[in-house]
Amino acid sequence: MSYWQDFISPALVWLDANHLGDAAGIIGLLITALAFWKAKRAQEAAAEAANAVRSSMRLFDSISQLSIAIASLEEIKRHYYSESWMLVSDRCASLRRLLVVTRSSNPHLTDSQKTVIQNAVSNLAEIEEKIESRSGKAGFKISKLPRIISDNLDLLLEVLIELKTAASGENNGN
Repeated sequence: MSYWQDFISPALVWLDANHLGDAAGIIGLLITALAFWKAKRAQEAAAEAANAVRSSMRLFDSISQLSIAIASLEEIKRHYYSESWMLVSDRCASLRRLLVVTRSSNPHLTDSQKTVIQNAVSNLAEIEEKIESRSGKAGFKISKLPRIISDNLDLLLEVLIELKTAASGENNGN
């Protein structure tokens, strides 16, 4: 017999006699269960982090969309003063679509913020309808348009500030 066989055979007999193989199997099972538990926790943490990133991206998308909406409202006011009715109508339609997407795709919005956006959408639809029904008439003007636009602008700006505040809170770990 070789040296290794002389050494291994008695060692195996001793392990078998003392049931150390059973203990090693149980220890191996416990180590496997612990590793599985750690892997599951790591998977849950990764899923949670991915959800947080998606949520943060939606929030920043909404901030960007509201910034565009506010700039568009300013543009609509400029076109109103220059009596470019077709441009006013076109910008109102584009802005309504943008606001509907913003309202629908952001779980961060509160009910009051959604109401502000919905009111702006309704006001823009009304303006667009008035322009389309009266724009061919001489001396056509929607006298309340600047006030409606300014009011919507102020309210959307408040929503934007609230979302930016929420975003800065997320970035700071709050």
